[in-house]
Amino acid sequence: MAQRHDAEPDSMKIGHFPGLTQALHVLEHWLSVIYSVQPGAVMSEPGAIRCMTREQDNKTCIVSVAGTVNCETALTLGSELHECIYRGRHIILSMSGVTDMDCAGVAVLVQAVAAARYRGLGFSLVAVTREVETALDLYHLKHLIPEYSHLADAKRQICRAS
Repeated sequence: MAQRHDAEPDSMKIGHFPGLTQALHVLEHWLSVIYSVQPGAVMSEPGAIRCMTREQDNKTCIVSVAGTVNCETALTLGSELHECIYRGRHIILSMSGVTDMDCAGVAVLVQAVAAARYRGLGFSLVAVTREVETALDLYHLKHLIPEYSHLADAKRQICRAS
């Protein structure tokens, strides 16, 4: 019997990542309670966050982030990440320039990781700052997103996985 190629394999469905799904729901709840953020709201201040994306060998996006990732800027980062996912690219997110991150930033990461995994794409963090590490630890999420010290290590892992 032939397997359908248009259906998502069971191992890629969101339900197979219960920790990630639960974390997403908790973060979305607190984001709405604390910041009263409405879906689709755009609150970015110019210059508060900088995202630069470059494609690597037509299958990977390397996204570098600098500045504060919070309720006012998280949508900018989310848009950048989801554009890469939409194009079917693995994501390596360089966090070396992040100076602060709140629950809105964490929520964007969780949403992007869930979307990437659903599409069968890799998602890795590189050069995580103490601020990002603290935010991820606060929500017990460090084990859900692979972290690497160097870009080369993340690239090697994506090459092995694809």
